[in-house]
Amino acid sequence: MKKRVGSAAVLAAAILSIGAAAPAMASSSVAAGGSNLKCRTSFGNTGGWVECTGSGTWRAVADCQFEPDDTSNWITQSGGTKRQSVECTFSIRGVSYEVR
Repeated sequence: MKKRVGSAAVLAAAILSIGAAAPAMASSSVAAGGSNLKCRTSFGNTGGWVECTGSGTWRAVADCQFEPDDTSNWITQSGGTKRQSVECTFSIRGVSYEVR
């Protein structure tokens, strides 16, 4: 006797596979070392970015697969919003930021 998979299970699997292919988005707030930053990150395929609003010193870091991580220059801002991009040659596993 063959087992049949319900349409709900097929739909759930399709949604999960689409979500795995979509770029990941994350956001968080940081208050370290006199910083007052709120930052968002995004990545997909081989590149990504970090966008921070507020004041402090930070840089973007790409978690690259099969090669060293890529980092941006340090940015010091006293207000407003700035964005830095990072790029990997093969594949990117994620984007984060460092604060000093």
